[in-house]
Amino acid sequence: MLSSSSTPWPRMPMQRHRNYWTLMMLVLWLDMFISCYANSIPDDHHLVQGDILMPLGQLPEDITDGPQKQAESRKLIQHADGLWPEGDDGWPEVPYRIENSASGYSGAIKKGLAQWEKHTCIRFTTVSDTFEGPHIRFYKGKGCWSKMGRQVNAKGQQLSIGKGCQHVGVVVHEVGHAMGFAHEHCRSDRGDTIKVLLKNVANKNKKNFNMVSTRNKVPYDFTSVMQYGIYMDSKNGQPTMVTRDPYDIRHIWKRRNEMSFRDAKEANIGYNCIVKWSAQFPDHPGCQNEGYIGGTGTCICPRGTQGEFCEDKTKDYYPELSCGGNVTESTTITPIKPNNPKKPSK
Repeated sequence: MLSSSSTPWPRMPMQRHRNYWTLMMLVLWLDMFISCYANSIPDDHHLVQGDILMPLGQLPEDITDGPQKQAESRKLIQHADGLWPEGDDGWPEVPYRIENSASGYSGAIKKGLAQWEKHTCIRFTTVSDTFEGPHIRFYKGKGCWSKMGRQVNAKGQQLSIGKGCQHVGVVVHEVGHAMGFAHEHCRSDRGDTIKVLLKNVANKNKKNFNMVSTRNKVPYDFTSVMQYGIYMDSKNGQPTMVTRDPYDIRHIWKRRNEMSFRDAKEANIGYNCIVKWSAQFPDHPGCQNEGYIGGTGTCICPRGTQGEFCEDKTKDYYPELSCGGNVTESTTITPIKPNNPKKPSK
């Protein structure tokens, strides 16, 4: 407390006071801008299919050779340079770091990576900001996007988890791109299961529905975390893709928050996890109905199967969804056209 003989603090003139706070607000705004947008999409790149970062003029279907060659499996790049290599322990290893701008989203990021570790043999290891070599750099950019596969010559490839993207399912999806996964709706055999309605897509976005040449190791999966919703890039509020079987459209209605069985199997095929696990248990008789040997020597079975070797198929692969209960009295039911479902309210 100041004594009566103390000299009081000088009061800041009103105009200078206003200028001070104006300057402080400007500094805070610039800090937010830099953390969110300064490291956004490079000028020589563009986003393809909504969230895949590629050099200008290049599309996923244009890649025929080199480090991002599309081949071998349904939606996973096959060239060795495009996949992440094994670590010292002989298992696939992906170095990563979370930049300060994305530190507030570290919980969702780590939960997303934990899903990949839970369902595959891939391991994610943290590195410092001085690490030199291929690795994933999570940062808070503008939107949610990633490059496709491992970038050999990059000293850290950016993966943007921007505002609104801090959901576990989004992280799993974007990490999927960094691991070499393309979108489910772009695989070459999609015509057997879905129909793309380009009449509902703006011309500038039609390229987002171009198919990629793939060799399909597992069946098309409506519940894949890499599957987009039916209103992707709609210009008029109408669906841009529908299922051939109207009954199946219910499975792609909502966003997925976890890898599906077939997502995990695809990754485990592409990264040789199943081969390595099988080698550890040479006397195992094998698994049935899409099942495969896991890291503990037991069969990992798809939904709808049971038994030690997935031998009993009791239900369909897709989960049963409730339609709202039973009708117990006379009423009027208004059906929704199978190929034109109402858009869910937000």
